[in-house]
Amino acid sequence: DIQSRTQLKSEEAEEGAGVALMCELSKAGVPVVWRKGTEVLKSGGKYQMRQKATVYELLINKVAPEDGGEYSCVCGTQKTTATLDIKGRKEVFKNRNCFFFFCSGVDSDTSSKSYFGFYVQLLFFCHAECILLCMFLLYDVHQSVKCTVSPTTFKQTLKSQEAEEGASITLSCELSKPGLPVEWKKGTQVLRSGEKYQMKQNASVNELLINKVVPEDSGEYSCVCGDQKTTASLNFKGRTSIKINACPPVFTKELESQTVEEGDSVTLQCELSKPDVPLEWRKGQLGLCPCAKYEIRQTGRLARLVIHDADPEDSGSYTCDTGDHQSTGDLTVKEKVRIVRDLCDVTVSTGQDACFEVELSHVGVTNWEWWLGDNLLQNNDLNQMSSQGRVHRLVLKMVTTDESGDVAFVVGEEKSVACLLVEEKPKGKSDSMVNRCNQDAVEGDDITLHCELSKPGVHVEWRKGGVVLQPGKKYEMKQEKRVQELFIRNLEPEDSGYYTCDFTFLLCIFNVLVFLLFYSSAVPDPPEDPEVLSKTSESVTLSWFTPLYDGGSPILGYRVEMRLVDSALWLPCHSEPVCNTEYVVGNLTSGSGYRFRVAAINRAGTGEPVELPLTVHADEGDLHPPDPHSYREDDNYIYILFLTELRSQDVPDGYPVSFDCVVIGKPPPTVRWYKDGKLLEENDHYMINEDQEGCHQLIITSVLPTDMGVYRCTAENSSGIAATKAELKVDSK
Repeated sequence: DIQSRTQLKSEEAEEGAGVALMCELSKAGVPVVWRKGTEVLKSGGKYQMRQKATVYELLINKVAPEDGGEYSCVCGTQKTTATLDIKGRKEVFKNRNCFFFFCSGVDSDTSSKSYFGFYVQLLFFCHAECILLCMFLLYDVHQSVKCTVSPTTFKQTLKSQEAEEGASITLSCELSKPGLPVEWKKGTQVLRSGEKYQMKQNASVNELLINKVVPEDSGEYSCVCGDQKTTASLNFKGRTSIKINACPPVFTKELESQTVEEGDSVTLQCELSKPDVPLEWRKGQLGLCPCAKYEIRQTGRLARLVIHDADPEDSGSYTCDTGDHQSTGDLTVKEKVRIVRDLCDVTVSTGQDACFEVELSHVGVTNWEWWLGDNLLQNNDLNQMSSQGRVHRLVLKMVTTDESGDVAFVVGEEKSVACLLVEEKPKGKSDSMVNRCNQDAVEGDDITLHCELSKPGVHVEWRKGGVVLQPGKKYEMKQEKRVQELFIRNLEPEDSGYYTCDFTFLLCIFNVLVFLLFYSSAVPDPPEDPEVLSKTSESVTLSWFTPLYDGGSPILGYRVEMRLVDSALWLPCHSEPVCNTEYVVGNLTSGSGYRFRVAAINRAGTGEPVELPLTVHADEGDLHPPDPHSYREDDNYIYILFLTELRSQDVPDGYPVSFDCVVIGKPPPTVRWYKDGKLLEENDHYMINEDQEGCHQLIITSVLPTDMGVYRCTAENSSGIAATKAELKVDSK
């Protein structure tokens, strides 16, 4: 219940002066309403309203007679009232054409020598009766009035103060006489009233208001009373020293996590509330210094860390530390795609197909290009481009001699070039039998390709994509009368392609073309949507979805790896493949930060891993959520608990959709929204709402087909991370 500690006090003021009405409440920060009579007063121009802690103040500038009346400060049901009385200027004598004003200042040093003993100002117009009357009055005053001058003193001096940066402070002193002019100084500098300084006078009390103090406002302030131009003046000063406590800088823009390609340069940037703040950059717990690898820049309030020539070992958690506050962001460096098997030169005859193959270090690469000479090739019936796993293939159909030249495969900065030679077919006749057939095979099998000629004993050459094959462990060639055979052992994905049997008879070349179509030749895609389901101080439970593409063969299991945040070394979490889509990683060190990644395994091998987007900390404490109905403010446990979880939805294209959940925790958790592992930010398409009861909501204003996917809501505090997820399906119109 709010009470009035100090009531408003009635005041008297001279016309033209400034008046301050003050009261104090029992609680700070509550709204109040100032009134004059029944009229509600607004701040600006005539009135200025201020609040400092529990003290509320109304300043009335340059009061006029009509400003007199009853003023009140109202807060809820509490009301305090005071009366303001305005006094007009005093006139000693006023008559039609002449005015007499008695001055208030008397020079005591010269009063005994002055004929009258004090100064009188006489303003008049040229009328004889006025002049005679003035003389009479002056003589009468001289005979009967004796001036007594009392010196001006400070009844209350200024007091030294301390203030926080950004606050406003008031310096106040009281003179022994009201209405005397004063001068405010900072050191030797005379202060003027304006946006920074506001000066006011209420009877004998003088105040200086300094707005939004900064460290540069520290120093000695003076209030000077006295007229230096008089013959004998009394000058009195009250001084004070002000000490400004600077507020520590805070981050107005945090570091953001980034993912870059190997070899790129990356800039981590944050913004502070103050310029030129001393900073420390760290990777994990290791402090960073400027060198060829790291470039540290600071311009005004912006702080940047530039990492040159990023490599996978640069992945980790980076921190910008001011001493009082820290901002942290994660950097993930993807290995650069490399060509691990180059193109081979191909020689074919006119009208044949030319096949080129190249193998990359990664699967799922899409930013590749095929070139023939200076021409960028497009995928069509004549230029057939395909990929299986890490192998990319180009088949040039029915080539001509004009197409002889260089064939190049380009991906990023990597390039592989081979020569295509197209020869004219010699004219002539030959007795031969041409066979064409397609065959399917399974990885690990053996296969035999054969063709039959019209005559026995003919020398032939077996080729793969124009490259002559040699007998060995992989290939075995046989000839039995008119039948030619090629035996291929232990098939691998790289064995897919076009095979030809070429022979020369009577200077004529004939070909038998066999195409081997190979299945199960790719490793699986990365698992989908990995996340942390729960954790304790020594373990963490991970979960994920199966890959979108299994590589053409069943998933045999999963590989889970982890590393410390300040290390680049990935370590396996198990000895045998994980057979389901959940795994508990144990034996964690309390207080340490970890990163995790998961990869799928099939017969072709282990696919690309997917890394969980957040650093997981194994923290101490009771992490089991209590019953929310038994929660008490003095409980010392920490927890996160989803009271309601997300649910999957199926909505028509163009309709809005809302995902809702309720999460509580101690300390209050930080909530983030993700789609397919990508952090969502509020914009015209996504609206993110929350309230104090723990209700969180993600609204998609108008669903598009591209919005289909898995949506996840994560909650994180010092106890760890909890999450809930749901799938969105969109029905196209």
